[in-house]
Amino acid sequence: MSGEGKYYSRIRVYVEGYHYWPEAPADVWFLRNKHRHFFIIDVYVESGPNRNVEFFTFSNIVRQIINKGYEANPDGSIDFGENSCETIARYIYEKLSDMGFKVKRAEVSEDGFNAGGYGYV
Repeated sequence: MSGEGKYYSRIRVYVEGYHYWPEAPADVWFLRNKHRHFFIIDVYVESGPNRNVEFFTFSNIVRQIINKGYEANPDGSIDFGENSCETIARYIYEKLSDMGFKVKRAEVSEDGFNAGGYGYV
């Protein structure tokens, strides 16, 4: 084995939410309207052999960041407004980094298919 590997942890959070893309091209015009997804949020952070933060705790922190940063709809889903997967990922990345976590990357997928992210690949 060449090189020294690093420990990391990944958490996954599922969030029901809505967003829209006002400037969507004509061939995907429907994305201009608010539409629902199950957003799947993966966050990778540097860790140690026994984890620096427990999975449950870290997942709760990510949920708190989302709940503080975005409006909740009456049904409890999140209104991400005009935010894309990439901008949601960057927001989470920056908030966690501000809290002292060594975030490697954050990814947000729509329904487990296509995803956008922010960080180091």
